[in-house]
Amino acid sequence: MRHKHTLKDNNRMNLRDLRQVIFNLPKIDLHRHLEGSLRLSTLSEIAHQNGVDLPSWSPEELRPYVQVVEDDTPDFLGFLAKFKLLRRFYSSREAVMRVAYEAVTDAAADNIRYLELRFNPVALA
Repeated sequence: MRHKHTLKDNNRMNLRDLRQVIFNLPKIDLHRHLEGSLRLSTLSEIAHQNGVDLPSWSPEELRPYVQVVEDDTPDFLGFLAKFKLLRRFYSSREAVMRVAYEAVTDAAADNIRYLELRFNPVALA
């Protein structure tokens, strides 16, 4: 039996195509925070190297501690608490350099052609 295509099927295919077109467009990012650009895998590695205790070693279980997730209640102080935790992982020049390099690499993978990466040097000191 042949599948009968419906308008809903066509809209879904068009949405998939549109997402690909948007992904392929060159982009700019004028406000990316270095602290928020830390990969979960890098966070775990830096914590392990420096003996930092984490609530979990699993990247997926760490996500709600350092990233805004779907179940988060909109709360500015809660959002800032995530930054406070993230700043613990910028403990050396090497760590900052690694995260900066990875942030630029990740931006390039998202087809971002111009990036303004910002950080607070006092908070990272």
